[in-house]
Amino acid sequence: MLYLLHDILQKQTICHLHDESHHSFFEETLFLRVNRDKTKVGYVQGMKFLGYSFYKNKSGFRLSVHPKSYMKLKVRLNELTRFSNGMGHAKRKYELHQFIRGWIEYLKLADMQHHLKRIDKWLRPRLRMCIWKYRKKIKTRFNNLIRCGIDKIVALRFANSRQSYWCMAGHQILNETIGTEALSKAGYPCLTDYYYKIAL
Repeated sequence: MLYLLHDILQKQTICHLHDESHHSFFEETLFLRVNRDKTKVGYVQGMKFLGYSFYKNKSGFRLSVHPKSYMKLKVRLNELTRFSNGMGHAKRKYELHQFIRGWIEYLKLADMQHHLKRIDKWLRPRLRMCIWKYRKKIKTRFNNLIRCGIDKIVALRFANSRQSYWCMAGHQILNETIGTEALSKAGYPCLTDYYYKIAL
């Protein structure tokens, strides 16, 4: 245990000395000011740089999106898809398109297909929730369900449902009537589609 602790402390000291030597080189030789809070010397994998990160595969190092960037993406999408934010359909679509396009344009050099598919899967129920909430009247909900091919008895039962908007958004009926294709036709953005258009 003592040997392990000694080894860890020795490595930390070496890293600290490396940091100091790099800082001295930049400041004393190149006469550049170094922000010590934001400057880090370390292994490139997992390092955060302008929203990007790095990972290693068989072909070498490649760019990825840092977890903090994904977290900020989901926070903003969550804000834009809150049914209590007072946005109408047109305003919400516009804001989503603008934000998603800008985010992917900025980070388009990174490999992020799999992560975007997971975020799309999380985003679709939130869009359904907003759409269901917007159709406040029972008659409007009923007519829209009938238009989508749902049986009258089933449509009436769901139109009168007192379940929360979020519960309804995850129900099979809304998954069928407001599916991925329907959301796309209605003008709602898909992160994966944007990525394929912009980055690939």
